[in-house]
Amino acid sequence: MKNTKETLMEKTKAELNIELALVGNNITSSKLKNTSKEVLVQMIMDAETAQMIKEEVNHNEDCLCDICSEQKLTSENAETQKSVDQLNTELEKRIGGNETWTCPICKTETTDFPAVSRRDNKTEICSQCGTNEAIEDFKNKGESNDQKEPTSIDEMFESTMHKKLKDLKLDDAKGLSDVKKAKMKDKPNYDLLYNQFRNALVEQGLNLFVGRNNRDGEMRALTHVKDMQWGVMITKTGIRFELFLQDRTYKMEENTNGIPELNEKINNLFGALKPNAQKTLSTQVPTGRSTRYKICISHEGFDAVEHAKAFSVFHKYLMVGINELYPQETEKKSKTA
Repeated sequence: MKNTKETLMEKTKAELNIELALVGNNITSSKLKNTSKEVLVQMIMDAETAQMIKEEVNHNEDCLCDICSEQKLTSENAETQKSVDQLNTELEKRIGGNETWTCPICKTETTDFPAVSRRDNKTEICSQCGTNEAIEDFKNKGESNDQKEPTSIDEMFESTMHKKLKDLKLDDAKGLSDVKKAKMKDKPNYDLLYNQFRNALVEQGLNLFVGRNNRDGEMRALTHVKDMQWGVMITKTGIRFELFLQDRTYKMEENTNGIPELNEKINNLFGALKPNAQKTLSTQVPTGRSTRYKICISHEGFDAVEHAKAFSVFHKYLMVGINELYPQETEKKSKTA
C-alpha cells in the first residue's frame, strides 16, 4: 500500500486533500473543513485499497462488480454534490452579498431575489415584472369584456376562484347530496351475514343457531329456561347479542309497567355474573316498541369470524349465571337428553 495510517495522520488536511485528489476523490472546501482527519485518512486508505484490488483483477469500465459499481456511484454522487455546492455558493453570494443587478425588462437596478420570466423560463427578471407577466397571461385567456381587470396577483386569484364557483352547477351539488343519501340507504345482505355468522359459530363449537334462519330481522335460539332466549341482530353498523325474556302482555299504548317478575329475573341473572362480565354487558327494560327484558352487547363491523368469537365469550359469561340460578332445569334438560 502506498501510504500507511501513521504517515497519513502526520499530514495536514490540505495535504490529505491532495492525496484524495490523487486517488480520484475530490471533495469541496466546506466538506474538507467539516471532516475530521481520521475520516479523511480512512477515505484515502479505502480508495487505495480499491485501486489495488481493481488492478489485481483487471477491472474495466464495463465491469459490473460491486466494487466498480460502488466507485461509479461514488464518482457520480461527487460530481452532483460539486454542482450543488457551486449553485449554493452562487446563491449565498447573491442573497447575502446584496449584489446589485439590472432587470432586462424594466431596466431597474435591484438587490431582490429574481423571478424567472414566463416567456422563456430562464431569463431572470424583477418580481414586479414577473407579476406583470402573470397578469398579462391571465388577461389573454379570453376574459369577458365586463370583467374587471386584475391589478395584482391577489385580485387575479380571487377572480379565478369566483369563476370556478360560478361554473359549479346546482346539479353537481345535488349529485353530491344524492351520493351521501345513497350511502346512508345502503343495507347489508342480512341473510348472507347470518349464514356466515352461524357457520363461524359452529366452528367455535356452538350449535345454538343450527337450523335457525333470519326471522323478522334476527336469529333466535331457546335456552333451557322457560321463555328465555338468545337473540342475534345484524344492524346497519354491526351486530347485537341479547339474552332476553319477552313480556307478551306488554302494550306500550296502555302504558303498563310489564311483568315485574321478568325484570327481577333478568336483574338476578345479571347479578350472578362475574364482575368482568358485568362491566362489559348491560341490561335493558322494554322501551318504545320493545317488549324485552334483556342483557345485551353491541359490536361494530361485519366480520363473521370475529363476531362468532365474541358471541362465544358472551354465551360463556351468561351460562355461568344461568347454571347457578337454574340448576334444576339444567338437570332436567340433561336427563331428557
